[in-house]
Amino acid sequence: MSKTITAVVAIFFISIFIAKGQRIETNEIDDFTGVKNTISSWETISMANGAPLYARIWKLSEGDVEVYAIDLKINNVPIMTTIDKDAEIIFLFSGGGRVTLKAHEGAISNRGLGVIARANISQVNGINPKYPFETPNADFKTFQEQVVDRFRIYYSQGYVDYTVNNRQSRTIQNLFKLFDL
Repeated sequence: MSKTITAVVAIFFISIFIAKGQRIETNEIDDFTGVKNTISSWETISMANGAPLYARIWKLSEGDVEVYAIDLKINNVPIMTTIDKDAEIIFLFSGGGRVTLKAHEGAISNRGLGVIARANISQVNGINPKYPFETPNADFKTFQEQVVDRFRIYYSQGYVDYTVNNRQSRTIQNLFKLFDL
């Protein structure tokens, strides 16, 4: 009897870890454009004033051309109303590395943009910027080999610094390890 209970408890905890792990959620070729779309799961990478900041990685492929980007969802951001095209996000790594990315287009804060769940979307104000990689090979290696310590997001009126705890740093690193370059 105790072996059965132990087995059930073990299966329960293993399923929790598998369900919460970083994964590829979309890996398909668009019938109309021929572009291969590979997108990771949304993951919490930082907490600011009790509000999560979510990230996922995108990879678009067409022939030999590949584009990688970080897609963010930042909620409860009354001060961050707009992010200009080419505004930077700078990641600092505990190993001394630094990666700077620029927003590929402007982003405007609006209700529902800062959440990943469907419930209560209209109640949460947020912003959803995307940052493509200009040199994916070097930058991806940094994310795969070092852990993020903190990062800064520039917006139209200034910037916000975020710290990343050890668990969230590993989450970011594991997101990047899903993709081979």
